[in-house]
Amino acid sequence: PAVWAGDGGSRLVVATEDGLLLRSEDRGDSWSGEPASLSALSLAWDHGGNLYAGTEDQGVYRWAAEGAPLRLDGPETDPVASPIVALSWTGGRLYAATPGTLFYTDAGADGRTATNWVRSQAVADGIRSLAITDQGIVYVGTAISGVIRSNDAGQIWTPAWEGLGLAAGQMVAVNTLLVDPLEPGVLYAAVDH
Repeated sequence: PAVWAGDGGSRLVVATEDGLLLRSEDRGDSWSGEPASLSALSLAWDHGGNLYAGTEDQGVYRWAAEGAPLRLDGPETDPVASPIVALSWTGGRLYAATPGTLFYTDAGADGRTATNWVRSQAVADGIRSLAITDQGIVYVGTAISGVIRSNDAGQIWTPAWEGLGLAAGQMVAVNTLLVDPLEPGVLYAAVDH
């Protein structure tokens, strides 16, 4: 599937299924395309204008504002062997979600080395989506049990499905999460019952 990300300003990017990266610097009024040579499953911008792409089985890549993609090298706990289903850049930290685990890292001084991928506790119900507040609260949309949250980057997960309208025993997949950038404490969820 095609994925997209906006930087919160005027830049947008779309990665197509066939490996094309479409960029807009003017909120979609005009577009330029380039072959990405990667199949991106997830995208995220940092505050410096760098774009990150999570791939099916090639790890996480970083595009500098005017550069070629560079793989973020990491230690043996690198999430490279699993699909990166969601990415988020928050508070100077890059989060990468695989179907069962959340990882995070702080980029190295050279901008291409992951200094240390830290692994969360496993998410048994599967990760479909990811949203992180400016305060570092991590929300994960799961494949069957709604939303879970963590105040410590995934070391302890707790249910957070208030407001989803779930009946006892009902399963729900949360495909997309978004933290409201203007209203603290508001989280949007796109669900599939």
